[in-house]
Amino acid sequence: MSVLLKLIHKFNVFFIKRPGGFFVDIGKIITSCMWKYRETRIAKLN
Repeated sequence: MSVLLKLIHKFNVFFIKRPGGFFVDIGKIITSCMWKYRETRIAKLN
């Protein structure tokens, strides 16, 4: 059980040391990959 706690602690410390802009950049990359092959959807009016 102590090994699991050590891994969780190291995982949490890893993310604490990252600057705030890091997550913004990751979000932009993920969004661009998600929308790369999709077309925009426009709602049809009646």
